[in-house]
Amino acid sequence: MDTKSTSIMLTDAQRDIFQEEFKCWQLKIGLKHVEIYFVFEVMSEKVYATISTVYEHMSVVKLNKKFETFGVDNIESKLKSSAKHEAMHLLIGRFSSLANARFITKDQLEDAEEILVRKLMYLI
Repeated sequence: MDTKSTSIMLTDAQRDIFQEEFKCWQLKIGLKHVEIYFVFEVMSEKVYATISTVYEHMSVVKLNKKFETFGVDNIESKLKSSAKHEAMHLLIGRFSSLANARFITKDQLEDAEEILVRKLMYLI
């Protein structure tokens, strides 16, 4: 049985790559009005990063300091991909929060859908 570790501790420079890529995508998808707080800490295994909404215009993005490298050919590319992934969660955040609500009106859902479609139009 191979007990070799498949994770590394990320450096501050690698954290900065992730944050800059996230900010780039945040601007591309038209969500610069959302205040983002970044947290760089050891999280549960097999998690690269997470995002959670605190308020409608404030979110926390966490990057796992203990980075899983199994199957990762290029750490910088994986960091950038993970940052983009979390930014896409930011994009659909309002839609997701409405979907999880006990009750929403048809107008609220249509409004969230329209906002998402407009943002996608600028991307595609």
